[in-house]
Amino acid sequence: MPEPVVEEHDVTALTVLFEDHLVPFFRPLTWTQPLFEIRCGIYNTRERIEALDRVGPGKGEGILAGRRQLGKLSTAQGWQWVTESDSPIPDRYDRVLLLNGRTCPDADALRSILNAAEGDFAFFDQDGLLVARVGRELAERMLSSWRAWETRCHEAGCWLRPGVPVEPWIPRNEFADLPANDLPGGTLFGGDVARMAESLSGWTPLRRVWEIVPRTAAAIDADVELIRNGASPARRPFGLVPEARNAEPLWRTSTSWSQGAHFDQVHVTDPQRLWTGNQVEISPFVSIDTSHGPVVLDCGVVIQSQVRLEGPLYVGPMGIIKAGARIYGETSFGVGCRVAGEIGESTFGDFSNKQHAGFIGHAVLGSWVNLGALTTCSDLKNNYGNIRVDLGDGSIDTGLRFVGLMMGDHTKTAIGTMLNTGTCIGVASNVFGGAMPPKWVDSYSWGGQDDSPVYSIDRALKTAEVVLSRRGCRLTDAHRALMESLAR
Repeated sequence: MPEPVVEEHDVTALTVLFEDHLVPFFRPLTWTQPLFEIRCGIYNTRERIEALDRVGPGKGEGILAGRRQLGKLSTAQGWQWVTESDSPIPDRYDRVLLLNGRTCPDADALRSILNAAEGDFAFFDQDGLLVARVGRELAERMLSSWRAWETRCHEAGCWLRPGVPVEPWIPRNEFADLPANDLPGGTLFGGDVARMAESLSGWTPLRRVWEIVPRTAAAIDADVELIRNGASPARRPFGLVPEARNAEPLWRTSTSWSQGAHFDQVHVTDPQRLWTGNQVEISPFVSIDTSHGPVVLDCGVVIQSQVRLEGPLYVGPMGIIKAGARIYGETSFGVGCRVAGEIGESTFGDFSNKQHAGFIGHAVLGSWVNLGALTTCSDLKNNYGNIRVDLGDGSIDTGLRFVGLMMGDHTKTAIGTMLNTGTCIGVASNVFGGAMPPKWVDSYSWGGQDDSPVYSIDRALKTAEVVLSRRGCRLTDAHRALMESLAR
């Protein structure tokens, strides 16, 4: 296979996206996907780099430094998983840009950092390294250090089970010889302080899973500017493998965007803030309110009659919004979601369904989730106090008044399920029964209560295989291995 052509105006340094020790604070999503694949807005961090013409087919290459159990599920083109090579940095690169995968929930921040990347520098916040631009030799040492750290965490079981503390990876000693300058939001080592202060000061990375929803509005606004400037990367969602190996499904193709398209008997507050992809269908008697932000409907989206959509909103490729649905702003849906009822301020993964009545608010759901009819989550306490969340390691005060449901991949609820504020449910659980489940439900729970039996991994895999095939996807050996490693 020929090596990709690297043009100087497209790629000034090899880009490395890495995970850090905050992985457990993004459960239950990070049990099945890396930090840099978590979507906030329209894109995730990897996709934004591709949209900015940094990495991708014909543009260059990059490195993904993610946990080993996730590497075989990567579908990204132009990226190499770090654990696949002892020396992953190609000889032609003498500079390397390392970027924390949780750092860029909006395109404006990412663009500023990439434009500021001149000379050697590193920027740390209270949790660790956010971004660094270094020479090849130092980059090799840092990647070697990262792999040794990931190995220790893997062997200790930090990634797979709650209750196991994660050792931090904070390579500050590598920059001890560079001048240090305190900026709002972190410490800059090296670099041109005067030029970089504006780009780095106040730059706020994601630190916890419940921060995704409050950052969604700004992320969608900035991602729309990418679209306006012509960005249209072919989507390669993490872990989605088409069933037909020789055919590219619509959700894997590059979207052809239209601004302000007209649809008969559809009311749009400001048509110039409506963005639609190819093959979008909007039925009559739909109301689209763009007064608070853009509404972005990706390729193949279907909006049925009597629907109200409120921006800022993103509906991923081949999504279906069913008749009578009310979707409020600061919401983002992944590929192939089918939703109805009332949904507000929430993020859904790929092929996750809520096809009936019920309310979901301030929620973050993984992929392949199915919420039974009338499933409803609370996102506000009766005393209007701060909501506490348990991600498996104990209760944490979020400092937020609105936090809803957090749910892992392949989890399902029965009809009429009621969920408390800040409830977190792991991977491949089935929640049913009359009682409200506790605020922490472990993976592979059959019932969702503290005394519920464990869901058999064999049964879970059989169900997952059926669910994926119904949406034109395959359950691969890599999927099986990951689900087995997470089973109790």
